[in-house]
Amino acid sequence: MSWWEPEGRVLGGLDLEAGGTWMGLTREGSFGALTNYRDPASVRGGRRSRGLLVSGFLVGGVGAAQYFQKEVAPASGDFNGYSMVAGSLYGELLVYSNVSGEVVRVDAGYHGLSNAFLETPWPKVERGKSMMATVVDAGGTADELADGLIAGLQDVTVVDDVQLPSTGVPIEVERALAPIFIDAPFMGYGTRSSTVIVAGRGGEVLAVERRWGEGGSERRFRFNVAL
Repeated sequence: MSWWEPEGRVLGGLDLEAGGTWMGLTREGSFGALTNYRDPASVRGGRRSRGLLVSGFLVGGVGAAQYFQKEVAPASGDFNGYSMVAGSLYGELLVYSNVSGEVVRVDAGYHGLSNAFLETPWPKVERGKSMMATVVDAGGTADELADGLIAGLQDVTVVDDVQLPSTGVPIEVERALAPIFIDAPFMGYGTRSSTVIVAGRGGEVLAVERRWGEGGSERRFRFNVAL
């Protein structure tokens, strides 16, 4: 994560090849994130990078509803499958999927999104929601909440095959992708970083990125959103 253009108002990772991001926020409190929809049979080459959708929202400065209606939905066929969250840390959050074609409002509470639709009850989604509720309900400072959530994102719990989703990949791949924290050397694939954003009631925002490769590292970003 880092602050990047325009004028250092967007915080997030940056795809140095395609120019987009998978998750980010702005100094005004806008938030966007995207997960790929896992369905190998539907993936087509030559489509645009899905990260451009998130960076487009964060840079564009329009509301999520307008962005989804006028910019995203008309171009849904230009991208492989995804679900995208967009809105405000202190206002409305919406989720759009180009697979379902629906916009869903995220109500107050604990919610989960993996490589499917919002609230698709994959085992790691349900564990993640339970973990988040436990950490947040225990209370604490923003840093304590972030530390608890980062620890929870290291969960490597495996489940029985009967609990695994069926997404069109071999069963050994489904097993490898089942934990919250993925470590699958046989695929050359795994969790590279974990990010937590804590938005305080007074507009204080803490974003923590823990990177896991080559010994690991961490960065913490603090800023205030005018409410």
